[in-house]
Amino acid sequence: MPALRPLGVWPSLILSGAIWGLWHSPLILLGYNFNLTDLRGVALMTAGCIAWGVLLGWSRLRTGSVWPAVFAHGALNASAGLFMLLAAAGEPLDPALASPLGALVGSPLRLLCLC
Repeated sequence: MPALRPLGVWPSLILSGAIWGLWHSPLILLGYNFNLTDLRGVALMTAGCIAWGVLLGWSRLRTGSVWPAVFAHGALNASAGLFMLLAAAGEPLDPALASPLGALVGSPLRLLCLC
């Protein structure tokens, strides 16, 4: 994050999130997270990582420490499967919509980052 800082705060936050999302591409293309083995899954992951990356990157810049972002990333990973536990038994659930990085759940976060 500090290496990207010369680009400006917002460009560095967005670029950092995009790199973070694209870093996950090999696993996403294998069907992890969204059960989408094409570019739609990569796009969802990248958009989600940009949104979450803005918050995590901001915490890194604001505190001057990497640890708040580390703990937030761990909490995000730990809670990522929670939506599966809360789903109605026997009902199909689309992770591309309902997961923390999915379209429906992640959209309010993306809007928050625009404010």
